[in-house]
Amino acid sequence: MKSLFAMLVMTTSLGASPGALPTPRPASLNAPPVIEAISLSSTVVRPGDWWSGEIVTSKNVASVELRSPSFSFSLPKSELGRFAFRFHLLDLPPIYRRTYRVAIIARNTPGDRTERDYSIEFR
Repeated sequence: MKSLFAMLVMTTSLGASPGALPTPRPASLNAPPVIEAISLSSTVVRPGDWWSGEIVTSKNVASVELRSPSFSFSLPKSELGRFAFRFHLLDLPPIYRRTYRVAIIARNTPGDRTERDYSIEFR
């Protein structure tokens, strides 16, 4: 049986229109990471849907990860403080059709982290 992540196809990162999300704020490299804004296209995703999002962080954030018990991926960085993803959900067997607790985790270079949690429903 394929994993849920294997059924997602990642495409190039995307950006929100200028002014749609805040501008990333400067921060020293050792300052705690800050998630300033999260924009997800939907919290309900069905087979055939495109699912995307953009996360704005402080400029000292080195990586952003989207993690659930069934799948995890790192978001590509489009510029300092901006991370984005876009997936096409190709197929979804009934066993994976449920609500997942998804953590969006931002880390700075020393490894300090901050997290925001969401519920995402795959139908």
